[in-house]
Amino acid sequence: MDVKYMYTFRGLMGFVAFTDIGIAIKAFIEKKSIFNELSNSEALTRIYGIFAILQALILIHCTVFIHYKPLVSLAICSSTLSIMMYTFEALFFHTTLLDFIVIYPCILNVMTTLGLIVTLFLGSNRTQDDENNELLQKLQFRKYNEKLK
Repeated sequence: MDVKYMYTFRGLMGFVAFTDIGIAIKAFIEKKSIFNELSNSEALTRIYGIFAILQALILIHCTVFIHYKPLVSLAICSSTLSIMMYTFEALFFHTTLLDFIVIYPCILNVMTTLGLIVTLFLGSNRTQDDENNELLQKLQFRKYNEKLK
């Protein structure tokens, strides 16, 4: 996979993680919940907030260490569980309405999941050591050029 696409996808994952942190903060601060009054909305909202924090942490780690395939598969599982949670709560359990608050995170998680699947199968075989060696070589080249001047 081309490096510029990898950096773009890392930016998307960082944005989704930032969105999840915002969802978690909203779940703990606001009294109004995304869940209906028929359900135990306080408990569901707190569980929803903790789940959003966990997903954000997984995505942040995957963004930094995207070359580790087990971490990418963990992020795929996390995003898939998030999609399933939103879908089941809105369509099967009817504890929330199918509106922007549910659809927007679903769309973001679908895009992230698809990108992670592509990264898992088409991602580069570079390791962190390869990236570190490349940086060291570039730094040595700069030092060599400075000595020539």
